[in-house]
Amino acid sequence: MTERKTVYHVLGELTGGGIERWLQNVAEYPSAKYEHHFILLKKTVGDIEVDLIEKGHKVFHVDSKNPLKFGIFINRLRRIEKIDILHSHLHFYSGLVVMLAALIGIKKRISHSHLTDDGSNAFYKFVMRLLIWAFSSRGVAVSREAYSELFFKSSKNVVIHCGLRLDTIEKARVRRDDSIVIGTVARLERIKNQTVLIDILEELQRRGCVNSSLIVVGDGSRMSYLREYADAKGLLPYVEFSGWQGNVNAFLDQMDCFILPSLAEGLPLSAVEAQARGLPIIISQNITREVIIDPAAGVDIRLDAGIEAWADGVLNVIDRKVDIGLVAASDFNIDINIKELERLYDGL
Repeated sequence: MTERKTVYHVLGELTGGGIERWLQNVAEYPSAKYEHHFILLKKTVGDIEVDLIEKGHKVFHVDSKNPLKFGIFINRLRRIEKIDILHSHLHFYSGLVVMLAALIGIKKRISHSHLTDDGSNAFYKFVMRLLIWAFSSRGVAVSREAYSELFFKSSKNVVIHCGLRLDTIEKARVRRDDSIVIGTVARLERIKNQTVLIDILEELQRRGCVNSSLIVVGDGSRMSYLREYADAKGLLPYVEFSGWQGNVNAFLDQMDCFILPSLAEGLPLSAVEAQARGLPIIISQNITREVIIDPAAGVDIRLDAGIEAWADGVLNVIDRKVDIGLVAASDFNIDINIKELERLYDGL
């Protein structure tokens, strides 16, 4: 039996974000050719990390973004571990990662773009793009917009959507009554723009939809702020802050509409999960439309359109149903996604 090649993924942490959940799906997918392990820059130990270690995957913590410390760490690691492919998910910082990997002799290096904007200054972006262009064997982006953010145009760079395990998806839910439940699944951070969700809830109730409520699944630095924001509007009793959840399906199945009003995203996997449960989605026009799998049940709205437009959007889509067959046949299916990813690895 041929020995499997080892892929080491470099990222910040293995907590509950979309990138981490996708990588968990990739690592746990049965493969005869590749096994997946992880190098983390933070010392945080999340539930996904614990689960992966229990299943035999290796996780190493550098606990530093200092390039010198990272270079020393990775050089020591490759002396005791076989690193066939280094796959970096650190956006612009991947430029330093792949350069250092090249200098110590790791021959196969991938930079992966998951974002459309990380707030970095223009000079830093330009320098990191140069390093990524010079030292990456291949580049991967989760969307066309994420491609443009990180890479110069080149035949060695490709777009590959992230995929979901579809074997756990149940039938599309049917609205049980006239109540409106809006919701989201995301990290609670400024870039996710989640105050808009509370404003939409307020507008729906103002229009007489007094049974409207909001489910927010996720955790982050803005938890306290969002709770205070909802409380100041008298809406806290109508908002469920569920925290981080390993399995979000039970929460998605309570919703009538899934909303992402983010300021920037690469490819929000949570929107794919929502559609896989049959939910119509509303996204901001700052998010790629590639994530709308069934155009009949997904709309995008400008962030400056006003809360009234977002509330109109909710009322227009809540009774629409996503064609689950379109989701299953799309490249968001983890089976198709893995084939594309392994084809990329095979070509290195």
